[in-house]
Amino acid sequence: IITLALDWKVEINYNLDFDYRDEKFDGDAYYKDTIGVTVLNNNNLKEVVFKVNASNAPYVLTKPFHHSQKVIEVEEDGGMVFSIRVHLNYELERLILGFGNTLEVLEPKRFRTRIIRKLKSSLKQYVWHFRKNDKVLAECLPLSFWDGLVMQKNGYLNDRLNFSKKDRCLS
Repeated sequence: IITLALDWKVEINYNLDFDYRDEKFDGDAYYKDTIGVTVLNNNNLKEVVFKVNASNAPYVLTKPFHHSQKVIEVEEDGGMVFSIRVHLNYELERLILGFGNTLEVLEPKRFRTRIIRKLKSSLKQYVWHFRKNDKVLAECLPLSFWDGLVMQKNGYLNDRLNFSKKDRCLS
């Protein structure tokens, strides 16, 4: 089976002289362990455990990521921990990254690390580089990123926080 991106195709040539072969393909069975269309080998089939915050947990509960989804834990604040058994493919990454800071991958560790690397790489798109003589002295997020940021402590949202330049810098 080959997955083709048909929206990229400009022209399709076909030959009607070939006889049609009915392969008895069962698409449901073929895609059962996959989110999206990228089916990988079973070495990439893993149980993924993730936590979703309270505001998004009802959405994920009523619109599961995959038919294998199970609720592992309901947290006191209304957040939920889920598990799914799927291939660790590109479409799964896109789905998880789309939830931003409302979803945290807990297991497997290697997949968690992969998501963390992508998030760090994304953050660097918004970094200012402070240079002196063409040497990067620090990579900092602009003040607008930190403006209005609040920290939750003891269940209450605190007022705006004041961050020093050191706090805003990544290096």
